[in-house]
Amino acid sequence: MDTVLRQDLIDLALRATDAYLGVEKHAQQNGFATQQDIHDFTFYLSKAHDALTQLDDIDNHAEYMQSHVQIMAK
Repeated sequence: MDTVLRQDLIDLALRATDAYLGVEKHAQQNGFATQQDIHDFTFYLSKAHDALTQLDDIDNHAEYMQSHVQIMAK
């Protein structure tokens, strides 16, 4: 994988992670997740997952991501 593509995927993973954590924070502040929150969280989580998978680094992040899925499920 070339360096530019790798950096783009890292940037995408970071931005997507920041976004799904922001959605989670918003839902926690409200005390519940709206349908839009769930949609947005899932969208950004998927983007982060896809980027990390392409980087062959998903195993280092799967447990962390799953913990945030559990938080949103509550």
